[in-house]
Amino acid sequence: MKTKGGTAKSILDGLVRTIQSSVEVDKICSLLQKGDSSVDIVRTPGSLRSFVVTAVIQQLSRPLLYVAPDVRTAEQTRDDLRTLLGQESTLFLPPLATIPYDPLRQNQRFDERAGVFERLLMGSLDVLITIPATLVERFEDLQVHRERLVEFRTGDVIDREA
Repeated sequence: MKTKGGTAKSILDGLVRTIQSSVEVDKICSLLQKGDSSVDIVRTPGSLRSFVVTAVIQQLSRPLLYVAPDVRTAEQTRDDLRTLLGQESTLFLPPLATIPYDPLRQNQRFDERAGVFERLLMGSLDVLITIPATLVERFEDLQVHRERLVEFRTGDVIDREA
């Protein structure tokens, strides 16, 4: 969308800067910097929570875990944050129970879940979004995944006989 005087991206960036300069965002950042492990952002309409999360991430310059109340809200927040922060900066870790098993079809949620562990090991994300059901799941130690990780780059020679 093009508008007189700017693009949609510049409008969104302006909104984030306005929210970032608010007293409320300063309070949230202050609490997180002091070591409070969680801050509740409740009763925020529409995509406002995504703007607040974006402002907090940009101000703190560190990754953030966002726990949404349900899968629908998590996916909406993920989509909003990808628009605001970029496609690669935000991941959603859905609970395993929400991923139907079908060996004949690729499942986007399964692929995203698998990608989360790889990105956690690499340390390359701004926001990890999940829901309470995922937090109570049992996971292997990330060190086990790190030892299994095989990385390929364009141009690498792969010995098929090995």
